[in-house]
Amino acid sequence: MHLLPLLILGQPAFASDILFQGDVRGGVAVDASAIDVSILTGGVMAEGPPFQLLLPVTAAITDAFLILHAKAGGFAATADVVHLNGIDLSFGSLISASETTEVYAIPSLYFTPGETTVTYHEEGEVESDHHFGPGIHGATLAVVYEDFTLNGHRHVVIATDNVSDGAVVLSGLPESEAIDTAVVSYGVINECADDQIDVVIVNGIVISTSAGGSDDGPGFSGSCGSQDWNTLLTQGSFGVDDTDTITGVDGDVLDGLPTGGTPLNSRLDDELYRVPYDRSGDLSLGYSDEGDDSQLSVIVAVFELDADGDMVPDSADNCPGLYNPDQLDTDGDGEGDACEDCVDGDGDGYGIGADTSGCDFPDLNDCDDSDPTVNPGAIEIWYDGIDQDCDGHGDFDADYDGSDSAAHGGDDCDDTNPEISGIFAEVWYDGVDNDCAGGCDYDADGDGCIAEGHHAAAALDPECDLICGEATGDDTGGIEDTGSIEDTGSIEDTGSSDFEAAGDCDDNDATVFPGATELWYDGIDQDCDGNDADQDGDGETSTVVGGS
Repeated sequence: MHLLPLLILGQPAFASDILFQGDVRGGVAVDASAIDVSILTGGVMAEGPPFQLLLPVTAAITDAFLILHAKAGGFAATADVVHLNGIDLSFGSLISASETTEVYAIPSLYFTPGETTVTYHEEGEVESDHHFGPGIHGATLAVVYEDFTLNGHRHVVIATDNVSDGAVVLSGLPESEAIDTAVVSYGVINECADDQIDVVIVNGIVISTSAGGSDDGPGFSGSCGSQDWNTLLTQGSFGVDDTDTITGVDGDVLDGLPTGGTPLNSRLDDELYRVPYDRSGDLSLGYSDEGDDSQLSVIVAVFELDADGDMVPDSADNCPGLYNPDQLDTDGDGEGDACEDCVDGDGDGYGIGADTSGCDFPDLNDCDDSDPTVNPGAIEIWYDGIDQDCDGHGDFDADYDGSDSAAHGGDDCDDTNPEISGIFAEVWYDGVDNDCAGGCDYDADGDGCIAEGHHAAAALDPECDLICGEATGDDTGGIEDTGSIEDTGSIEDTGSSDFEAAGDCDDNDATVFPGATELWYDGIDQDCDGNDADQDGDGETSTVVGGS
């Protein structure tokens, strides 16, 4: 750590000078440069590293500030001997000056639209001594831009101060409309490359203990004794890329540390931080130098705004005007579903979501927006497990009777007829197996005999057996001709043992059918021969049931 003249140590702190503060539809870019011209004569010019401006290609610069940092002896000549893009500062406006900084507002003539670098030159009059004496350590260039082709909406603060041990407090910051982090760039002067022990504390939280060094001059590496003191400047450098993302530049890294850092090359830290922000409207940016020989000189802070309050910054929000923390973008077009009047990922004309007014078929929603063969206008293909027509109906119930096909694990034996299902009650004698129980539809009591009057219909039902009882080959079918059942042609001799039996006289009682054993005198005609009172068949009713 080097020692500077006591006049630096004795300088009183002064209030922050706010160069710019406000909301922009865009953002800010910042970088620094420095060059030693102490050995040059007047009028001879030397070039420092160019400023790296990372801006979207569609950005339009609205404000620009060149901040010159004084050496311990103050400033020598500046305005006409410092040049940006070949133009000296006399064409700019000196808007702020202190013992440590001069700030020039830079008009548009210094910039070329779309440029990414700005050259920096100093003439020999800037400084006269390799170490001490008046002069400048270098300059910080900060530019504010707007870009209405991107969503980025940010609150930007650019300020100067002179803090060796204390804090810069930024006030008037966005509160509920901001997210809970901020990006802050520290600009530090009067530190050599091997002085990397400074502390950064933001709102009471230690962010870094290795800030400092000088990485923005051409000879920043080495011990302080061998390093020229005309380039003792480091600045967290960043900008915004074409994807509207804040990104470190010139070797600086926003969410990490620069690569290849050593105790001698100023790269243990890059003075660029993403810090917590409590959305209170204030942010305390603390800086403490262990040797009291450096100062926090420039602060550039960016607060991402969140117009819809979903805690997604506008720059990254695919629907910044509407609350959508899930950022759902079904069709992958970069615009969130919440903002689209037709979300149609598969291009079939049917959309999804609450608003489908812009779709080809605005009144119907797609149930699978990743498959163009699935939509409310598609033809259903049954039993493939896919609801092609989006009606929400099961794919294994083609007749819509509420029961899946038996061929696919259900209990519907005929999935083409909505009147047939295992969940229905049987309707007898209609020729339909309504309950899928199988069997003959003309034998309700299941006794094997067709109900009276249904033989013709039963003949068309392959489940029905027209033979009632056991065939004997004697044209009786086990039913003895007692004269009570007359051979009328209803029992036809076919020349075989098969015949059409007489009908079941009570198809609700399985104990009653032609050929059943008669229980005499009980009031029930079990064998359907019409006789329960004349057991001997003599034509007289038995006295048991009141006959003679």
